[in-house]
Order: sequence, then C-alpha cells, then structure tokens
Amino acid sequence: MSDASLERVLDAIERLEQRFQLIEKRLERIEQFETQLEHIEQSAQHMDEHIGFIEQVYALVQRPFARLVGSLPERAAVAQLE
Repeated sequence: MSDASLERVLDAIERLEQRFQLIEKRLERIEQFETQLEHIEQSAQHMDEHIGFIEQVYALVQRPFARLVGSLPERAAVAQLE
C-alpha cells in the first residue's frame, strides 16, 4: 500500500471517529432528555391526581358553599344591585 493510500485510509478513519464521537454525544443528550421526560411525566401524573382531588372536593362542597355565600347579607345586597 502506498503512502498516499495509507494517508487516505487514516483520514477516513479519523473522520469516522469524529462522526462516532458526535453520535455518542447526541445519544447522551437523548438519554438525558429521556430522564427529564420521565420526571416530567411523573410530575404531570401527580398534577392530574391533584386536579382530580380538587374537582372531587369542589363537587362535594359546591352547593353547601353556594348556599352559605348566598345567605350572607353582603351577597344579598350585591345581588339586588345587579
């Protein structure tokens, strides 16, 4: 093999190594994004559960609370003005 051929092979190997390193870096970033996504999904699930809880509590106390607020003298005065 001539020196020129060997030089081309070595250059090609070097370019492949650089591309491989770039691919490895991108893969690491993807893995980091996957970890972050898992945390976001868990947080969203907790938030969904909390919203469900709040909606249940609101459904339970909505009518009694409306009666209580409706019976307040200030509320009655405001209703008359409207």
